[in-house]
Amino acid sequence: MNLPMKTVMRPIVSLSRALLASVILLATVVLGVGGPASTAGAETPVGVPVMGPRQLSATELANWYAATGRTPAIPVSMYQLARYYIVEGRAEGVRGDIAFAQSVVETGYFGFVGSIVKPENYNYAGMGACDSCNSGRQFPTARVGVRAQIQHLKNFADPGSRAILLANPPVVEWYGRRSSGVLDPT
Repeated sequence: MNLPMKTVMRPIVSLSRALLASVILLATVVLGVGGPASTAGAETPVGVPVMGPRQLSATELANWYAATGRTPAIPVSMYQLARYYIVEGRAEGVRGDIAFAQSVVETGYFGFVGSIVKPENYNYAGMGACDSCNSGRQFPTARVGVRAQIQHLKNFADPGSRAILLANPPVVEWYGRRSSGVLDPT
């Protein structure tokens, strides 16, 4: 199926802009380069919001990825993965398209080259991975990995986020570990 170049490029440009804005926003928060007026509790939104409705559909995300010419090292189809981002994002009020863009960055376009996180870990955000770690967190399915990422984003972006208010129970592989590392299902 050959799509007109304009149809393929529109979501790519939109996603690229959103990704760039997200990276700039992240740098501003992490590096504190926003100047003296920028604080963690600032009321003024900056950049691209994490919370809110998606702007791209699962099909647009999958088509954008296909247009990159890359081959993902993931155990589900790109369309299915993109759909998880949209569905899980909608459930929590998080922009699934932005979470998908975050995963593109974190996984090297889902190639996982040189990463301690492996495709079979279903961890598309590098959750729990660090320079001195042997691996990041592992999730039982792609959907649960996406759900953990979406819930984590909500907890950062929404000051009113509480476990009891999540659309789905908190992902135990991310939120349910005791200090000993043993899963705590309660």
